[in-house]
Amino acid sequence: MTRDPLREQLRLLARELQNDSIKLILGGGYGLVLKTEYIRRTGVATRFEKIPQARSTNDLDLFLSVEIITSAEKIEKIRDALKKLKFEPVSPFFQFRLPVVFEGQDLPVKIDLLAAPPETEAERKLVKINRPRIRPKKAKNIHGYLTEEAITIEENLLAIDISENEEQPLKIYLPHPFSYLIMKLFALRDRLEDEEKDFGAYHAFDIYRIIAM
Repeated sequence: MTRDPLREQLRLLARELQNDSIKLILGGGYGLVLKTEYIRRTGVATRFEKIPQARSTNDLDLFLSVEIITSAEKIEKIRDALKKLKFEPVSPFFQFRLPVVFEGQDLPVKIDLLAAPPETEAERKLVKINRPRIRPKKAKNIHGYLTEEAITIEENLLAIDISENEEQPLKIYLPHPFSYLIMKLFALRDRLEDEEKDFGAYHAFDIYRIIAM
């Protein structure tokens, strides 16, 4: 199997957090890569005769559940796991980067931490919001990027096993297509006038994939 630095780091992070019962919810382009693999492996029916190749990406978009974003103890376990795996903060403290050399090229792995705002008043009292950052009160050196359109991110998640052949099962979770679609529509909106980002064409392609899958 071809080496995949993103999968390697996702697996290492999930393994570090497994004993703490911290659920990793993976969105973004790499989440769609894993969803495509799941569909091919299980034979789930889609609107595609042949699923298009997923676009390349070098980052992992990890969404923090309300259980994590309201708990300093849990979010700091993520901080400590990232530090142990040699990730360094880029945009303190919700974007992290690990230098990786792959096939002779620098191909850093990036991790973005994102979180929806808590829904209940009791939960909102447990967080501090300083836009665009959100964190549990008392948490240090770790935040999520406030993502208001991710309000349904925890609903109807798809659990998939990313373990290797001889490992114990290692689960991560993918968003429901509806949650994915809402987030991608917002992402497309933000790039429609951005010529440097090809007017959000890659987000439009992701929307096409989400609807068809």
